[in-house]
Amino acid sequence: MISFFIKISALLFMFTSTVWAFPPKPENVKWHPGHYYEVDSARKYDPAFLDEVYNELQNTPALRGLAIKYTWSELETSEGVYNLKHINAQLDRLRLMRKRLIIIIRTKSFNIDEVPVPSYITTNPIYKGGVFLYGANSTVPKGYNVKLWETSVRYRLAQLVKGLGAKLNHRSIVEGIGFSESTPGTAIAPAPPITDDLIITYFNNLARLQQRMREAFPNTVTFQFTNYPRWALIDFIPRLLGVGGGLGCPDIFPDDAGLNAIASLPDDPKVTSPGVYQYYRQLAGQMPLVIQVEKSNYENTAYNGSGHTPTVNELLTYGRDNLKVNYILWQKTIKSLDQALLEELNHPDNNSNPEGGLSSACPTNFGSCI
Repeated sequence: MISFFIKISALLFMFTSTVWAFPPKPENVKWHPGHYYEVDSARKYDPAFLDEVYNELQNTPALRGLAIKYTWSELETSEGVYNLKHINAQLDRLRLMRKRLIIIIRTKSFNIDEVPVPSYITTNPIYKGGVFLYGANSTVPKGYNVKLWETSVRYRLAQLVKGLGAKLNHRSIVEGIGFSESTPGTAIAPAPPITDDLIITYFNNLARLQQRMREAFPNTVTFQFTNYPRWALIDFIPRLLGVGGGLGCPDIFPDDAGLNAIASLPDDPKVTSPGVYQYYRQLAGQMPLVIQVEKSNYENTAYNGSGHTPTVNELLTYGRDNLKVNYILWQKTIKSLDQALLEELNHPDNNSNPEGGLSSACPTNFGSCI
């Protein structure tokens, strides 16, 4: 039987002609795996909502900290001006509770009324509009995504990462930082179609950004949420591993066909490339593994609704035992789901150690963990 990595190596050879020189392994990386509560919306600016979040954090020992999503436009209010006011306020509260912070930079919106990049990116001609309207198909718009194939756009994102690293890497309770979902989506007119060449450039630039992130945050876990297109991950994930980055996925769908797809070797690797969960299973212990649990993951075990409604324990068990993750980011959703999560995490099986039962070994693509 041909092993998964032999298959991956063969597919990688087909797609990649560039030899990438990887940097030395990062040393003294802050490493506190476990369960984190996630906040993703304008509600993070609501004092009453945050009081509720912190109260639940305080009363749930298995929650090691908070993960918060920020759009690029929230973090860079004008060119080269970085806004850390909200982040610093959360660090002050978390420090008093002995909890930690994970930051997720969002460059993609899921609402056509939200443009997730700073206004100078969309108005200065050098960035060629900066974003494009995308959808699940070619006719129904879903939101905006960043034109990461543009070198000028990549440069500004790299400057953002550099600026954040100078202010945050040394903070002992800043546990991790990463970029949100990798999927470009389908461009909606008047944007031109996204060709395979553009996707390759998009992921090349994403890999370069991950290397810049590792340089800016040498003592902090860095990661990238990935899912699709599967064929682009064949080249991207080994490069993420090589620079000392972590692998993330924006969803936990135990029965999803695409995320669980098995690798094979057809004439066209785009036909049946491995799903991202296959990399989790092969790379456990070699790189940080992060996964997010959203409201839709509580509702069905497959993206297309063909599965069943899982319990919190099913999701936790799948992430822990099947995907071997180090970090689970549980998005705060509606009260009934939040309560079910908190009850599960307060069970003795999940709070007997700081990691909440998740894998705690320092990954081998780090030189050392602290």
